[in-house]
This record gives sequence, C-alpha cells and structure tokens, in this order.
Amino acid sequence: MSSLTEEPAIMSSKLEDVTSPEDDTIDLGDVQGFMKQALSSPETQSIFQRIKDFVNDQRKEVVGMSEFLKPPVAPKNAGEAFSRLTHNVSRFHANYMLMAMTLGAYTLLTSPILLIAIAFMFFGLAWAKMRRDSGPVTIMGRELTSADIYKATLLISIPLLWLTGATSAIFWVIGISISLVFIHAVLSPIPTSQQLQASA
Repeated sequence: MSSLTEEPAIMSSKLEDVTSPEDDTIDLGDVQGFMKQALSSPETQSIFQRIKDFVNDQRKEVVGMSEFLKPPVAPKNAGEAFSRLTHNVSRFHANYMLMAMTLGAYTLLTSPILLIAIAFMFFGLAWAKMRRDSGPVTIMGRELTSADIYKATLLISIPLLWLTGATSAIFWVIGISISLVFIHAVLSPIPTSQQLQASA
C-alpha cells in the first residue's frame, strides 16, 4: 500500500522537474529590463563614449557661423572652383560633418519605422554578445546559443531594414550631404592670408 502512495509522489516530482523553467529561461515580458542591461553594458557604453568623443572633437574644429555662412560668390573659372573646393573642404570639414550628422538624425526622427528597425538590430546584436559570455538561453522550450541569436537578428533585421527603406535613406543622406558640401565649398571664396590669420 505504501508503494502505491509513493509512486504518485515520485511521478509528481519528475513532472515538476520537466516543467520547471531552467535558470537561463528568458521572460519575454521583461523587455524593459533587457534594454536597460543592454544600454548599461560596457560595450554599449564604449560605443556611446566614442560617439561622444567624436562629436566633441568635431565641435572643437567647427568654424564660426559668421565665417561659414558668408555671402556666396560665383567662381570665375573651373580652376578657381577647384581651388575653393579643396580649400573649403579642408577648412570646413567639421561643419560639413555635423551637417551630415544632422541630416542623418532628421532622417531617423522622421521615419519611426526605420528607427525601430535599427534599434531592433542594435539590441539583438547586443543581446547575442551578452549571451556569448553567459551561455545559451532557453526561449519557449528551445535552447538558443549566441550564434543562433546573431543569425536570427540578421535574418530579421536585413529584410526589415530593406522594407523600411534604409538603403534609400542612406543614399539620400549621402547625396544631399555631398551636394550641399560641393555647392557651399565652390561658392565660398577663399579668404586672404590676413583674414585667415585674423580668424585663426
């Protein structure tokens, strides 16, 4: 009789062992916690710091608006236009870089779907990097390694970026930036040596 009462207890404990979640099982509802962990990871902080340092370095080399936005003057010939182009691209390179970055930010802010696609790819790759250090993760009963997460992120992100027009947005930013740089550099006269020394 005692064996009959012990058998259900043994079967119940085995059933609990099978159905109990593993330690690495991810709660899909805990998205906020994952995003906070991804943003606070050393790799993400390093990327943000590099971007911040790059922007600060460019800001130090930005030429004043009074010099950058001088009235345009048409070049007399192709030789003068080429001289202006090479001189002004070197002199105003920080201004042009910030202008291109502003156009890129405008493109992202005016296209929320594209911004979501880029954020999905960023957090997916960040998650894959974290799982490489901490081991596989179990989602809905299936164990996924870091390589599986990388593949899944790319397989979803690439079509998503294509559908949201990421390629056309990139070429739009590049095309507009090059056009604005060319027009401004050609129409901005080269200051005299005295003017250069005064503005230095």
